[in-house]
Amino acid sequence: RGFASWPPRRGSTRALPSGACEMAPWCRRALALAPLLLPPSCVSALTVASSAQTVEGSKAASAQNAARASSAVFEGADALERAAAHQVLRNRLASTRSHLKDIELRIEDYTNAVEMGVKRDAGWTKQTVEELQGRLAKPTKKVKLALVSVQSDLNDHRHALNSGVASDIQKAISAGEASLSSASDVLRAMDGDDSARALKQLSVIRSALDAFDKTLVDIAPQ
Repeated sequence: RGFASWPPRRGSTRALPSGACEMAPWCRRALALAPLLLPPSCVSALTVASSAQTVEGSKAASAQNAARASSAVFEGADALERAAAHQVLRNRLASTRSHLKDIELRIEDYTNAVEMGVKRDAGWTKQTVEELQGRLAKPTKKVKLALVSVQSDLNDHRHALNSGVASDIQKAISAGEASLSSASDVLRAMDGDDSARALKQLSVIRSALDAFDKTLVDIAPQ
């Protein structure tokens, strides 16, 4: 009696249950009569096998879910580490750039008149050179210390950085070091009243500032 409602009689328009596939009539009859024709031990074995297959499928699904969850945790940890590295280096680079900008502005106080064509002859004297040298002492020292800190932070966090970003930071450090040499060359040029040379060295400092600006954009928060 329990099988009277399925499969439907020939000519019946009853819809298939959800997920069911259309079978040949003899196949449907065989499936329906299997519990009646097979010995109890065979039915029990089939039931155990079916249950075991279900358990194995459940274990596999659980393992896949656990793997996805573990992957998500690692990806989240990597993102946090990368963000922290960017923040540390961004602060260091911004501080270094600020001191380097101070050097540029203090030099420009003595070179603007020549660079803008207000004067043909700068008229620098030994007193002028000594005065600028004193004004550059503090920001120059700060840039030196800041560059050491940036290099140290880069070494510590390089593994968490994109290779392109790490390369740009290294280039900014090199440009900053070159700008310190240029600041000293500006003083020597002023001592020789060589305005063209002084302006050339000033352009090196400006290029270093551009390198810092590019790097700060690269590691800006998205």
